[in-house]
Amino acid sequence: MAEKSGTERKERLNVLSVPIDVLEDEAFEERIESLLSSDSVEQIVLLGLWDYVRARGRSVFARTVRSASLVVPASKTLQHIVWFLHGRRLPRYLPFDFVVKLLTTLEKKERSVYIIGSRPETLQRATSNVRGSFPGLHVVGRCSGEFDRADEENVILAIRKASPSLILAGNGLAGRDKWLYIHREKFVRGVTLWYGPCIEMFAGKRKRTSRELWRRGLDFLPEFLTRPWRIYRLFPYAWILLVALGMRLRDPIRGVRPPKRTKGRRGKGRRGAHRDGADRRS
Repeated sequence: MAEKSGTERKERLNVLSVPIDVLEDEAFEERIESLLSSDSVEQIVLLGLWDYVRARGRSVFARTVRSASLVVPASKTLQHIVWFLHGRRLPRYLPFDFVVKLLTTLEKKERSVYIIGSRPETLQRATSNVRGSFPGLHVVGRCSGEFDRADEENVILAIRKASPSLILAGNGLAGRDKWLYIHREKFVRGVTLWYGPCIEMFAGKRKRTSRELWRRGLDFLPEFLTRPWRIYRLFPYAWILLVALGMRLRDPIRGVRPPKRTKGRRGKGRRGAHRDGADRRS
């Protein structure tokens, strides 16, 4: 499905009931500016393979992905699935690079950001580093993700008063993407984005994802080594690949069910209709 608005071209694919946007690098700034100019809150979701599996259900996270204004793929396997079903070479982004590119775009427009998540000391260091790396970007507030539930409305009120162009959330925020989705109507406007380790990475307390592993689609290996119990995820991954294969077999071109063949006039089959056409031409 493609949508066009003025000079900007938006394209969204339906990949086994999960929306994924085609975001070319040259259209990045224009697309972000379009989200910022909206009168409502627009959410960006960085979609990994496990996120994609979860988004096919009926959970709050699935609704979060389906209602997001921009769903950006980050998985190489997901990229292959899109090519397999739709014949499209889908651009994908290394998540932290996407965050940096987003902040760079905001800095050019002298926009603002509110950072929420992580622990107070880590958040303070990350905020300081963001200010140093993006001097034209206004950091209008920050909040640790360790706030009590009773203080949640005060946190939301603080964000609302700050009215940031971007709410950047990371680890420590209960609910993650879902928190931003559930409370989206309480914010004034702007863009929201959750990327788990972004605050720790800005603070220098967590290593960035290996670009080489990410390029090869092996960026999941370090996580499996530190959390081996997540090996169970291989089973739903295999199921997704089987579903994609089934859809492709049903329609080799689009991965959708082909229309039923209709018979010719008076119940004639394909050959009968062909003979009628030949008689008329003669």
